[in-house]
Amino acid sequence: QDLLTPILERGKANAKLENRSWTEPTFWPEWTLVAIEPRFLVIAEIVANLLENAFKYANKDAEIGIFITSKGLCIFDDGKKITKFENEKIFQKGYRGSASSKKEGTGVGLFLARKLAKQIGGDLNLLENYMKNDDQELQAIKKKNIFYLELPIKELHE
Repeated sequence: QDLLTPILERGKANAKLENRSWTEPTFWPEWTLVAIEPRFLVIAEIVANLLENAFKYANKDAEIGIFITSKGLCIFDDGKKITKFENEKIFQKGYRGSASSKKEGTGVGLFLARKLAKQIGGDLNLLENYMKNDDQELQAIKKKNIFYLELPIKELHE
């Protein structure tokens, strides 16, 4: 929880400033309550990047938030749905989705976030790609754009 507290505070403050709906985790699995190995502190950077994207690209009335599952984190927005055409392309270096056409950016944020996730033994996906997974926690989340940061839970506390 200490890892995520500053990010949650920042998200809540951004939502308040922009007069948006904000959803915080209500479920804190055991893996979030114990200090993690220093090499996994990069999780905070990945989550911060995903939230920054949500605030930047989702329409102004879109709800934004975080869910925590037993195997990772979901950062979501209920803005305009990312198209099937773009749902893998947005992770390519330099690619900028249609929502970014009038916004500044380099197209490397999601590329780097996924790369960092894989470096620590996790992964980052747009959840729609992930629905072949029969994970009940993930299927219960009914939001338009859900980025799922799957984490190597067992290794976080070795």
